[in-house]
Amino acid sequence: LGAFAVHVKAQLERRQLAVSRREILRLAEGNSMRTAILRAVSHDLRTPLAGIKLAAGGLLQRTVTYTPAEERELLETIDECTDRLDQLVGNLLDMSRITADSVRPLLGPVRWSEVVAPALRGLPDGTVRVELPANMPTVEADAVLLERVIANIVENAVKYAPGSGIAITGASDGMGTATLEGYPSGELRIIDHGAGVPARKVLEIFQPFQRLHDRPQATGVGLGLAVADGFVKAMGGTLTALETPGGGLTLVIRLALSTGSPGARHAAGQPRQDAA
Repeated sequence: LGAFAVHVKAQLERRQLAVSRREILRLAEGNSMRTAILRAVSHDLRTPLAGIKLAAGGLLQRTVTYTPAEERELLETIDECTDRLDQLVGNLLDMSRITADSVRPLLGPVRWSEVVAPALRGLPDGTVRVELPANMPTVEADAVLLERVIANIVENAVKYAPGSGIAITGASDGMGTATLEGYPSGELRIIDHGAGVPARKVLEIFQPFQRLHDRPQATGVGLGLAVADGFVKAMGGTLTALETPGGGLTLVIRLALSTGSPGARHAAGQPRQDAA
């Protein structure tokens, strides 16, 4: 009986030790996440705030007279920096929703062209070449989330492959040979010809707070692709990274073709929490 009691005690101690180790690991991961957030946000909040402060301070100078062109330049600086802050906060909020599994897409028929155009709004003409077939069928998606996905991916390409020639192409397979969970699918490809990503690091680009390269011009907290991946998964699709022939990175969004019934593949009636 004594030996049995000793055995039971040892088993309980081992279980308690395993629980303690898991708790320590969870706390360590949480601390690492908080550290990454603070480090990224402290840098990336300061940069646009400094730009806003400098431009606004210049406009408030009573002893300086600016030409209309100079005033416009300062106002454009404030506008651009405000957009960067809005994007930063939006990605942080979106990532928190994805982590908490609280993204509830409102699925329905969406044409790729309907979300590509607004996703590119604000980019200089010629930055992205759009080559979508005219007969592409609709996919089952949340238009608000899908627009955000495309915008994040394009912004990432512009940031890390500037001037490389970015293209958006599309394809579909209504014959069922390419499927998602048994459903015919359509896809959108965002293609750049930049430095690309080493094969061993492809999966890392979808992790939060990851940047493809350590470049001085790189800004943001490294959440764009993580948010895009989370939103695509919430819509029942996949986001895949491939090497562009000749060099570069191609990101492929694949979603089920629409059945014509909104939310057919997901429980009906679930409200959507729009992207911030």
